[in-house]
Amino acid sequence: SIPSTVLQQGFDVNIYTFSSVTTLLSPSVYTSEYKSLSKVASNYGVVSSIYLNALSAYTMTNWGMTFWNSDIIIEILTYLYVEVSGIYIFQTFDTDDGVMIFIADNAFSCCDSTGIGSSNEYILYSQKLYARVTDFVDSNVYLTAGGYYPLRVIYYNLEIAAILELVILDPSGSEVNQHKALFNVPPSSQTEICELMTVYPTNSDGQPTNSDGLPVNTNGQPTNSNGAATHSNGQQTNSDGAAPNR
Repeated sequence: SIPSTVLQQGFDVNIYTFSSVTTLLSPSVYTSEYKSLSKVASNYGVVSSIYLNALSAYTMTNWGMTFWNSDIIIEILTYLYVEVSGIYIFQTFDTDDGVMIFIADNAFSCCDSTGIGSSNEYILYSQKLYARVTDFVDSNVYLTAGGYYPLRVIYYNLEIAAILELVILDPSGSEVNQHKALFNVPPSSQTEICELMTVYPTNSDGQPTNSDGLPVNTNGQPTNSNGAATHSNGQQTNSDGAAPNR
């Protein structure tokens, strides 16, 4: 497990502002181009739900920040903890104006939540402009128990009404409590969590193995049946990988 000193409940929020946009955004803005815009507000470790509802244009306070709700892109970065393996359903309702959601490697690297994902593949995308009509969008994703999945939510609002509501259903159909299931990692601990999240597969005896199926120690170094580190040819080595003298 990951110590609470490294992993904390909540999500990180960054707000970017733009000008001279009068129409729907290109999907490429959601995936990465927003990063070049001016960042006007940030907050870290927000313990709340991914929910925003403002029916008119004004300065609002949400997630511990005060900001103008028009001409903005909101970036939410977090880790979703999964208790039970199975299909999870991500749902958005009445989004005004747009939202795009990424998960796992497509969200961001577990070592660097300041970056973007390994590809532009999103699991959910919804966008409309001005008229707020009933808009329900969902996406199904299989997730494995015990994992902390990077999750990136990008929300866009041009002007006036600003609405974002994300609901996550677990395999039983119950709504995931976002106050308890969303986590963030302080920047100073990014390297530490990557080391802690390293997972080694096991053989039939429950012993960790490498990708070749050979037993390894906790450093990922091959071992013999006695647990001693070995060369790839099976010869015992010291901690530096050199063969010891007999």
